[in-house]
Amino acid sequence: MPPGSMVHIGKHSTVFPQIHLFNYSQSNVDETEITDLAQIEPYLLKPETVTWVDMKGLNHLETVEAIGQLFNIHPLVLEDIVNAEQRPKFEDYDSYLFFTLKTMEVNGEMFKVEYGQISILVGKNFVVTFQEKSNNLFGTIRNRLLSGASRARSRKPDFLVYLIVDTIVDAYFQVVEKFSDILEDVEEKMLNDDSGKSILNLQALRRNLSQLLRTLYPLREALSRLEKRDCKLLFPETLIFFRDIYDHTIHLIESIENQRDILSGAMDVYLTTINNRMNGIMKVLTIIATIFIPLSFIASVYGMNFQNFPELTWRFGYLYFWILILVIIGIMFYYFKRKKWM
Repeated sequence: MPPGSMVHIGKHSTVFPQIHLFNYSQSNVDETEITDLAQIEPYLLKPETVTWVDMKGLNHLETVEAIGQLFNIHPLVLEDIVNAEQRPKFEDYDSYLFFTLKTMEVNGEMFKVEYGQISILVGKNFVVTFQEKSNNLFGTIRNRLLSGASRARSRKPDFLVYLIVDTIVDAYFQVVEKFSDILEDVEEKMLNDDSGKSILNLQALRRNLSQLLRTLYPLREALSRLEKRDCKLLFPETLIFFRDIYDHTIHLIESIENQRDILSGAMDVYLTTINNRMNGIMKVLTIIATIFIPLSFIASVYGMNFQNFPELTWRFGYLYFWILILVIIGIMFYYFKRKKWM
């Protein structure tokens, strides 16, 4: 297909997208549910206010394309928006900025992380967010805008973008802390686990931590590029806040790498424990086999079908046989104990 062709890549949904609009200034805020895109146009004619359009769901390509035409968005950007498998990135198109980020949350299953994608467009007086999944991730931001408690009411759109990105990164901390708790729980149980379930749990944790790093490394690069570029739509007073998000990203990466080191150490300890148990079992079996070697030899000698066995005519031959057996066992036990083999 030619460049700019919109093809939805991701989880299919039959639910029609929800579009929510906030238009605010320092003195006023207007919240609207959009049922017709024509409702957005009057707000864009108010340069003194900031318009935030939040769309949940990417399956309806006609709606995404119509919003793109309304805000004069490049077709390649629209193509990236509906592709939910994009890596986190930042692009500067002069008249607007484009961000792509991943959302993540741990669901009810112990080792399952659900990922989603959020695309952000920011212009001179507007912010447009495209959410792959319908959730209440930005509920806190909406409440702050409505209550007037957020300084975003008196700032440019770039500060609203900071609040959105900061909310997403803060959610990463909850995921990392959840995996830290899971890792501690697995470490406590693995030393007494003979079923092999612990090693499967550790492998699942390793896969999830690797996926987290594959999400955070591109985000770190995007934030680094954002700080180094001279973007007309990002003001210096807001870049300071983005540097704080960059520091949080570095902290997350270091925490995950530390967890991976702990996990690798735990796997080594678990495998060493299993090997020690196996060595202990083999040691016991070897001692038993070694003790029975001379006993088997004596029994096999007297089990031969020769007629002239002097011991067969002894009155106490059977008793002598068992005394000899017990003496041999005692000598071998004494020798093994002296060598500290048992």
